[in-house]
Amino acid sequence: MNRRDYEMAGKSYRELNGLDCMKSLAAMQQGKSSGSASGGKGGGGSRHRERLFLGLATSLSLGQRPLTLSLSLLSTFHSSSLAIDDIVDGSETRRGAPAAWQRLGIGAAMTGAYLAVLDAVHTTAGGFRRWREETRLLLVAALVDAHAGQAEELDWRPDGTDGPLLEPPSDERLRIVAARKTGVAFLLMADVIEMHLRPWWAEWLPVPAASWVPAHLREPSQRSLAVSAGAVLVAIVDMLAPLTGSLSRASWISLRNLLGDLGVFFQRRDDYVNVASPPYWDSHGFCDDLHERKMTWLIAHAVTDEKSRAVLTSLWTAPEATHTLVAAAHRALQLDGTLTWAAASLNAEHADLTARASRYPPVAEALGRLTIPPPCLDDCSAWTPSS
Repeated sequence: MNRRDYEMAGKSYRELNGLDCMKSLAAMQQGKSSGSASGGKGGGGSRHRERLFLGLATSLSLGQRPLTLSLSLLSTFHSSSLAIDDIVDGSETRRGAPAAWQRLGIGAAMTGAYLAVLDAVHTTAGGFRRWREETRLLLVAALVDAHAGQAEELDWRPDGTDGPLLEPPSDERLRIVAARKTGVAFLLMADVIEMHLRPWWAEWLPVPAASWVPAHLREPSQRSLAVSAGAVLVAIVDMLAPLTGSLSRASWISLRNLLGDLGVFFQRRDDYVNVASPPYWDSHGFCDDLHERKMTWLIAHAVTDEKSRAVLTSLWTAPEATHTLVAAAHRALQLDGTLTWAAASLNAEHADLTARASRYPPVAEALGRLTIPPPCLDDCSAWTPSS
């Protein structure tokens, strides 16, 4: 396959997912953003995430150029990761249309997705006027983390036995994987924003670039020098932060923690609406996470109930995830209280995040628009779209 094939694959995939960042940004500014109200894969979740970043950029007075470049990168990063995710999950559709690998083949879809991301890493970093090399290293580190998170999730895929259900991952472990798989985009935005809010003169201080590079990416010879020099630069920037309008180190750490937790929250909300929200099913199909037999925090909770574990075991060990088995598993999540418990947990987490975001009013406002739909508690075994 030559470069032209890769470019066509990437272009076809981006068209398939319709994730044109500039159109999304314009729609948000006009209050006309489209997308599923329920959120979830590639729908309202993307819209809400971009609103959050737009609100954050407004709060911090981030310039239009770094904002546009960052959102463009995020869009490409997200859409390309979905192409690979569909291959891993065996998902044949995306937003009701054939998934990229169904249209293009696995090889073309993967190479197209990788090309799109690598080109975006190069062009986005090159588009910034300052901190280009540091930005590029941040993007590569985020890409590595996202792939590592996806790889860890593979350990919990069905293997023909009930092993994943007998020893489900802890909630803490699931949060760590979600932070790497989904939260990495939020942390990436935090890092890029912090870097490009630094005062212009910081780039010209006699401090090695490695001071700003994630520790695990530094050359061994740079590490000790970077720590001492970086501490000096951080102290200088912190001291002058009130005068320059930049973020102090403490403020940035607080913001980064908030965005990291938001990333995990978005993944957990996505897992919930996938099995609890009929509007989501209208757009994406009935409980596709159950069809894929994906280990989520809801499944890890449900298997603590003996009856639910028996029903889920039937689904996990079956040669094929039939509608009957999926509907039975969904009913088990209703009857054992998992869906009600998950909704309450998400609402509490949402309230906490909104309170923490109060110092960034546009971010808190964007979070306020993000709702947790009540779970469907009716028997859905005969569910059909728009029924």
